[in-house]
Amino acid sequence: MFYRRLKGLIGKLRRKFLRKLSHSIWLAKLWRKLMFRTTVIAVTGSVGKTTCRELLISMLESQGSVHRTENNENDMWSIPSTILRMRPWHRYSVMETAASGRGSLKAIAEIVRPDIAIVTAVAPTHTKEYSDLEDIAREKSELVRNLARNGVAVLNADDLRVAQMKSLTKREPVTFGQQNNADVMASDVSSAWPQRLKLKLNLSGQFAPASIDLQSNLVGRHWSNSFLAASTTAAFCGVPHKVIQEAITSMPPFRARMEPIRLPNGAVAIQDNNASDVVFLAMLDVAKEAQAERKVVILGDLNDIEGMSRSRRRRVYAAQQCAEVFDVMIFVGSGTSYAVKAGLAAGVKTDQIFGLPDFRQASQVLRDILQPHDLIFVKGQNGLHLRRVVFEQIGKIGCAVDSCQIRSDCDVCDQLKPEFDLARALRWD
Repeated sequence: MFYRRLKGLIGKLRRKFLRKLSHSIWLAKLWRKLMFRTTVIAVTGSVGKTTCRELLISMLESQGSVHRTENNENDMWSIPSTILRMRPWHRYSVMETAASGRGSLKAIAEIVRPDIAIVTAVAPTHTKEYSDLEDIAREKSELVRNLARNGVAVLNADDLRVAQMKSLTKREPVTFGQQNNADVMASDVSSAWPQRLKLKLNLSGQFAPASIDLQSNLVGRHWSNSFLAASTTAAFCGVPHKVIQEAITSMPPFRARMEPIRLPNGAVAIQDNNASDVVFLAMLDVAKEAQAERKVVILGDLNDIEGMSRSRRRRVYAAQQCAEVFDVMIFVGSGTSYAVKAGLAAGVKTDQIFGLPDFRQASQVLRDILQPHDLIFVKGQNGLHLRRVVFEQIGKIGCAVDSCQIRSDCDVCDQLKPEFDLARALRWD
């Protein structure tokens, strides 16, 4: 009887929630039509969405009031409330839109109906929800299919699947890339630590010919795609070149996205919470180019690796890749014995590879071996919260759970309770 009543209550709450969501969607669609004076810009793509969004907002703020997506509210459940926060005095609205399964982005796009749709890339992420890259591309294309009347697409010309989306638009798209004669192209791209990413933007095609030198605070060449997408869109909206330069120069590193953190002994940790294979390979590229006396990696499990549904295969793969780049490897979580065996087979010395069950032991090992000129890369699935390994090199923290169900960054979690000034520790002057 109890379970029957509980099931009935859950069903009642679910129906109430769905009615409320349906009501919010209807209101959001109506409100979006009323906001005809606001230029709505929507960003999607497998990688680089948030960076593109934040850069673009900083560029557009010089032109007028900008409405925006808050935090990571980019799915079907939060987009309606985001739209309902839009006001007539907003000159621009920049929204990040993410797919969570087949048809999810179509539902979002039908509400947003963007005036400008940006597609950064199609890559093998969220592979559990999609069968292949073509499946992912079809989902991302929904944002272009649902452009507002006279809307324009801003497309990555270097990504074949994104470039093919131009056939879905009535208006000639604006393109960006490093090849294929795009309207905005990047050249002279470099980012070898301790140097940060810099490049030159070359405008042509639909823009008056010009070149813009960009110097950023971000680490890694892979950010150049987001730079291009944001700069191209800003230029299309009439933002002066000087403002684009200043926005990129003043943008600090993003939290837990290849974020450099200086440790008290002089070592530097570069921390990233994205555990997808695409971003893992980008991290390896950064590590290969980096200038450092010793390179250390602290790695949890990865995801979105094609054909590797089992953790032990992913561990072996990660160890084989890391063995070519790093002097010391620390693997954290379950299945690390497979990583250690693979690392030893690849020639790593026994005193330079560790397989540890949790972040606390990883923190202690790092503390024992840490040297002043080390460059440490920290990456893993968000449940492990390996960011705490870095924090424990700075001072004591109150959180000690092995696996956490909270998906927000540790910085904003009440359980962290650091016994030091976290904001000051993370500031890179």
